Amino acid sequence: MFLKLKLSLLILTVALQITVRAQNDSTSLFKPYLLSNHPFGMFTSRINHNFSLQATQKQNISFTISRGNVWLPIATNKIPVHQTDRDILSTYEWHHRNYQITSRNITDFQTRTLEADGIFSSYYFQLHQPIANNWDAKFNLKFNSITGGKFPIAFLTSDEAIEWFHSNLAGGHDAFGRRTKTFGLGGFYYQDEYKNEIKLDNNSLFLSEISADWNWYPKTEIKGFKSSTLIHTGVSKADKTYLFNLGGSASIVKQWHLKKRKFDLGVSTGIIAPSVFQKIPFNFNNKRWIGSLEFQANYFYPHKSNWFIVGINFHGQSSFHKMNERNFNVIESDRLSSHGHMAVSHLNRGVQGWTFVFSYQVNKFTISTFFREDFLVDNAPDVQVGWGFNYVLQ
Repeated sequence: MFLKLKLSLLILTVALQITVRAQNDSTSLFKPYLLSNHPFGMFTSRINHNFSLQATQKQNISFTISRGNVWLPIATNKIPVHQTDRDILSTYEWHHRNYQITSRNITDFQTRTLEADGIFSSYYFQLHQPIANNWDAKFNLKFNSITGGKFPIAFLTSDEAIEWFHSNLAGGHDAFGRRTKTFGLGGFYYQDEYKNEIKLDNNSLFLSEISADWNWYPKTEIKGFKSSTLIHTGVSKADKTYLFNLGGSASIVKQWHLKKRKFDLGVSTGIIAPSVFQKIPFNFNNKRWIGSLEFQANYFYPHKSNWFIVGINFHGQSSFHKMNERNFNVIESDRLSSHGHMAVSHLNRGVQGWTFVFSYQVNKFTISTFFREDFLVDNAPDVQVGWGFNYVLQ
């Protein structure tokens, strides 16, 4: 019920904002950068899945800005080193393990600590370049920032707006213990199991990624389904170290024509290896890979000679830390609420979210607005909203 009410309010708010005209190269649907502004996503490339039906024939540029409210009060994850200790702790529910690790005097363990609070934003610039009849490339530049995001500047994503919604409409008063801290703070801290640390203060802004996506569209088509493959090459920055990321994905898309309207549906899966050739200065991903699965549906509705486009996108990502650690890990937090464990516990399960996209195309312009909701709650981020702009150069 809480999620339905929350979504209804967001849909109404975002839909009312679509008053600006915007058109795109008809051979290549403009898809804003919809990936979540997860704190760990600032330090690596991730696959931005491609759902175009064919290679673009015209050069175009785009820009996406998105803001997400992250609330992860400080928590520590203890990972016992010895298998015998792991076996003992695995027989208890996670919220009973703190007592067991103390009473049994288990002292040989590794620890990870995470704290993140604020509006985590991304600024994504892209040049979409035709190469051949069935090849194109996307050259990308991404910046990230962390701010406090005071209301009304951060209208939907500020602490005040979110807690007003919880207290007055759905979710309950202070469901995640946010009111125990000062609103409008910003910052990030992480210490891995090897005591490597990284810290970002409020109002941090930095270049986080330079990348290129090389897309191939085979000419074969099966029952109207078209496919594409993507090779991702990227350089990201973690602390003062530049890291090379390599990945790939495969997509299939089908489009149906409904009189003057259109509907398309696509699915894509991919995998990326962060820091494939180097040792990262802090261990945010102890599996050395990130897998992802994405679904996208778009409904095209003509308006005079232009198009309204309503889209829904699901993005699922593999866990940053090994999932089997949930069987024996021990979590300590400030216990600001019953969700105090979430800062570190969500790292041992998949990350997922649903994004709703509204676009309008006219002439050479496209404008899109979108919001993302973490149905499987992790608050990393909670609500995320954004805008995307595209312009065809030729």
